[in-house]
Amino acid sequence: RLAPESDSSKTNRHAVNGVIVEDIGSCMIKFAKCCTPVPGDAIVGFITKGYGISVHKCDCANLINSTATDKDRLVNVEWRKNSGEYKEARFEAVMQIIADDRISMLADISTALAEMKVSILQINTQKRSADQSAINLSVSCKNLGHFNSIVSKVKGIRGVSSVERMMSQSRKEL
Repeated sequence: RLAPESDSSKTNRHAVNGVIVEDIGSCMIKFAKCCTPVPGDAIVGFITKGYGISVHKCDCANLINSTATDKDRLVNVEWRKNSGEYKEARFEAVMQIIADDRISMLADISTALAEMKVSILQINTQKRSADQSAINLSVSCKNLGHFNSIVSKVKGIRGVSSVERMMSQSRKEL
């Protein structure tokens, strides 16, 4: 774990997009699209080949599978505390909603998110059974607390059985 930001003994630290990277000079930092980390998630950096540091959630399946042979490519990263650097930033998070298959379900979800001023970035629905659908929804959020409040709001919609955060299925990346 990194020392607090006020600790001047840490000279080899690099901060970009609200993330502090330990023991690395200036480098490109990007957020992995496979697990879409948001401030508040436990994160780790992975040194990519030619693309700098890719920031993943610690429980990212792609990261876990890749580090079985490439543990030396992991670096310590953490969210910058009290940083205005990403205060207004938005991060992508993906959720899967299992809900009744009814005509106004998408409208109810869209309305609830619009009331919260949450942007829908991507949506995909799939019929699971005669009366249920799976709705994969990518939304824009500020941090983990904001995402959790979005999940809570969606869970309150009539006919929603479950809401879970998920990895983006279409994006395998390291």
